[in-house]
Amino acid sequence: MAEEQKVEEQYYEEEEEYEEEGLEGAAGAAGEEKELDEMKQKLAEMEKEAKMLQEMQAKVEGVAESNLDKEEALLLSVGFLL
Repeated sequence: MAEEQKVEEQYYEEEEEYEEEGLEGAAGAAGEEKELDEMKQKLAEMEKEAKMLQEMQAKVEGVAESNLDKEEALLLSVGFLL
């Protein structure tokens, strides 16, 4: 009879441990999901910044080409460029 009681107590202790682990696992999953959402948000921000930098670079290259064209036209008009 005492042995049955020990087995029963052990069973309930193990059951409580499993429940606690399950709750901790759920909290951990929620934390991981939040972390994943934050990472996705940072990635979206980085992609937006990369797009802005590409647009700025294209504008700068366009201005540089325009300036070269003006310089070439000026040199041609003066007769320095053949």
